[in-house]
Amino acid sequence: MGTSLLINSLKKKSEVRKGGGNEIDERRLYVTNIPYKIDESSLDHLFGTYGEVVHLKLPRTKEGTLRGMALVTYATSEEAIRAFAEIDNKICFGRIFHVKPAYKSPVVVKFNQNSKKKYMMKAGGSSFKRK
Repeated sequence: MGTSLLINSLKKKSEVRKGGGNEIDERRLYVTNIPYKIDESSLDHLFGTYGEVVHLKLPRTKEGTLRGMALVTYATSEEAIRAFAEIDNKICFGRIFHVKPAYKSPVVVKFNQNSKKKYMMKAGGSSFKRK
């Protein structure tokens, strides 16, 4: 599948997404069905075989256990597409990995009602309040 064809088909999927940002980050992948007991270096090695991994995020629960998903950011969109094509629906670490394009986080502008100052933060960001 060609690069532009894959990107165009991913953009069509983003048009039906409800909620926050609908723009696809072409260098970022959302990977699900990851084992709950895996270390970051093993995943970094797996994803690194398809290109330079700029950032790897393994979200955790409040208790500190993995959520079974990862967000992988590559240096280029071509590397992300290659990883998408090679890893999606393949057995890795005894589980079938499911790869989807990741969406850009929408920027939310919040206003403090008392001081009328605005703060820019990504959706799902910190709830820290400044005085």
